[in-house]
Amino acid sequence: MLWALALKYQWIGKNVNLNLLVETLERFLQSRKFKTRREDATGSYQLFATLRTPEGEVRCTNVNVSGTPSDFTVQLRVAEQTHIVWKLSPLFSFFGGGALLSKKLKSAEFYQRFEEEFWRYLEDKILQFTDSEKLFS
Repeated sequence: MLWALALKYQWIGKNVNLNLLVETLERFLQSRKFKTRREDATGSYQLFATLRTPEGEVRCTNVNVSGTPSDFTVQLRVAEQTHIVWKLSPLFSFFGGGALLSKKLKSAEFYQRFEEEFWRYLEDKILQFTDSEKLFS
């Protein structure tokens, strides 16, 4: 799968229980009707999520949480080349690709809203789970 956009942030000194964080992120995705698959490895967690829209389009995202409770990163990737749509939109309309452009713009808007909501949710949960590793160890 071609991942078009990846955003990655790091947190240091939060002492967050990563398993609890990943479980919460998985529930977040499921509450937004994504079907999820989780893969755990030493020091790393992967969430693969897909969503089928009412129009039959498939939206995909991947979340990777890696590191230790006191030094971890979260990476969000989306499988959509939304940035190209904005650059080429004048060409699409000029050559009669308005319907395709409209479909791509809806997808781009979806991912933009989803990313904003995801990062806000994650920040809130990290604040809530700060020092949670002490409770679970």
